[in-house]
Amino acid sequence: MKTTVKFFVVNAFILLVFFFSSCKQITEPTENTIAEKNTNIALNKATSERPFKGTMLYTITGMGDNVWYLTGTGNLTHLGNCTTVESIYFWEGRGEDTFTAADGSQINMTWYSVGEDEATATFNWTIVGGTGRFAGAGGSGECPPVIVNPDGTLGIEFIGIIKY
Repeated sequence: MKTTVKFFVVNAFILLVFFFSSCKQITEPTENTIAEKNTNIALNKATSERPFKGTMLYTITGMGDNVWYLTGTGNLTHLGNCTTVESIYFWEGRGEDTFTAADGSQINMTWYSVGEDEATATFNWTIVGGTGRFAGAGGSGECPPVIVNPDGTLGIEFIGIIKY
C-alpha cells in the first residue's frame, strides 16, 4: 500500500511540473471611460508599482476530485518570510493562493495555465487584493519552470509587480 501511495505522489508531482512550466507577465486592461480613467489616476498616485519576486516551497497536503491542496513557505518581497495555502483546479487550468506575512497581512493571488501542450504550458498570476497592509493590492507576473526537488516538494519562483 505504501508503495502505491509513493508512486501516486511522485506521478502527481510530475503532473504539477507540466502545469507550472513557465509564465509571462500580464498587463491590466486599458480603461475606456473618463470616470474610470480618473479613478485609476487617483489610485496610481496613492499606490506605486513595485517589483514583486521570491521563491516558495510547496507540499501537497490533500486531494479531491478536481482540486489539490498545497501549503508552502518561502520569502517574497514586501512579505518577507511567509506561508501560503494554495488550491489547484486541474481540469480548469487555474489556481488560487493566499500568502500570509509574519504580521498577518495577506496577499490573494489567482493564476491560470496558458498553452495546450502540458510540457510547455505557462501560467500567469494576478494579485487580486489582500488584507492588512496589502488591502486593495493588485499586480501581475510570471513564473519560470517549477523545480521538483528529490524530496517531492515543489520550488516555484514568482516574478512580477505589485501595487499597494
